[in-house]
Amino acid sequence: GIRGDTQVELVKFMADALDAGEGQFFGFQFKPQELSNTAWALATLHSKRGANTATEAMEDDGIVRVLRWVAKDLIQRVDSFKPQELSNSIWAFSTVGFGYDETCGTNSHNDYVHVATTDPKGDKELVYQ
Repeated sequence: GIRGDTQVELVKFMADALDAGEGQFFGFQFKPQELSNTAWALATLHSKRGANTATEAMEDDGIVRVLRWVAKDLIQRVDSFKPQELSNSIWAFSTVGFGYDETCGTNSHNDYVHVATTDPKGDKELVYQ
């Protein structure tokens, strides 16, 4: 997972800033490549986290909130995303099980840890429209 307290705090800070700025980060809109790289990086950091880590809830919350903004932006500007940017974003969503709820457990086809969400139906609608 996210490997240290500083990284966890950074993801929380980014999620808080995106929420406060209605998806913009300090007034700047991300480019598609920046969004897909962010989603990819979060999924990569998170994908091999051990179960029951001390920061698990904060990690999941921050990652889910950032991925929600990536998904919303992708929906609004899908024509602006290059195939590689779409691929990286979709990989990130699937790697962390975006839209799964806690009852889904882990994917039997891989050993990745999925993020818990408080709104699995809403998250699924964001990525499976």
